Amino acid sequence: MGLIHKIMARFVQYTPTQSYIGAINKYENWINSNDDSSTICFVNDKQCTKSDNNNIAIRSHLISKSANLKPISKNGKVKIVKINHKNPYFRKLTDSAIKSTTTFPGFCKYHDKKLFEPIEGERILNYTNEHFLLLCLRVAVQRRYTAKKEQLKANKNLHHFNEKIITQMLKETAQHSFKHDCIQHQLKPNRLRYLKYLFKTSLSFYFENIRIKKIEKENYTAFNKLSNLLLEAVQIRKHSIVKFNHYSITTNKIAFSSVYFIPSHRKELFIFLFVLPNNMGSDILIGCLDEHYKLLQEDVCVKKCFDGDLEQIQKLIMLEKEEIISNGNAFDDYDYLEMCLSEDNPTFDIFPPNILK
Repeated sequence: MGLIHKIMARFVQYTPTQSYIGAINKYENWINSNDDSSTICFVNDKQCTKSDNNNIAIRSHLISKSANLKPISKNGKVKIVKINHKNPYFRKLTDSAIKSTTTFPGFCKYHDKKLFEPIEGERILNYTNEHFLLLCLRVAVQRRYTAKKEQLKANKNLHHFNEKIITQMLKETAQHSFKHDCIQHQLKPNRLRYLKYLFKTSLSFYFENIRIKKIEKENYTAFNKLSNLLLEAVQIRKHSIVKFNHYSITTNKIAFSSVYFIPSHRKELFIFLFVLPNNMGSDILIGCLDEHYKLLQEDVCVKKCFDGDLEQIQKLIMLEKEEIISNGNAFDDYDYLEMCLSEDNPTFDIFPPNILK
């Protein structure tokens, strides 16, 4: 492909039509319009009656607002990955108020305060199994909620596949990509070729939602089982159910909380990873269920993560890069991070920014 075609293809990619932008944003608003205000507290026991709204879940923070988000905030805001409403083809880093960042409806007001009080408020100097177990419970319930939400979205797409809001989004998406590909591959645009492209786009969207529905159903089952296991351990104070390693670093560029689900023919495995910034640096906690520790150590890359290899830990974080909460202070890294996200650049995975060092 010649230089002129490269420039033209990039121009089309970076200057979407207003009809494309409008159709995508309208679809995004519609697909995310599921009301989760009546989500029930995960614990849902008689103690929920102490909550203002009984067993209705409030917006709980996945990562502590005061202990871990405030230290990396600027004017009460941090950077998170969101859809770019000016060009939905790409994502972008945008400001987010810490009071609403990483929140999800998981627990009622009573249980959110009662259960997680030990990991809220002031910085923790010495993390214990109890602290780690509470972090694990919170992220497991969050993933349980997310899996259910994504399952409902896929269901909604499949049940309303022929409705105008979806068909218009698919038409505009196909048109945008079709123009770009015709220029990039020096193809002559015509009606028949576009209709084939639209058919392929629609078919891909349909079967992708079938795949998502199946995967998220499996994820929900796994995280529901894990959440109940961890809740029981918290309630009977069986903190030994988890095993973790703790490392301290002098930088505080990001906050991160995730659990990696590894379906295995032997058993379902989970790895928990937290990067918790403070005013002096960051704490990195990585662990698993105690019964899974030896099995996970058989994997060389996982073992390196558990041994505190920052490069390997960073690679693990990059598997969930959209979950990264950034302070945007380290200009070079932040600038590179934003560029790679905005361009959907594959080099991002090969040469990630130094988000930990």
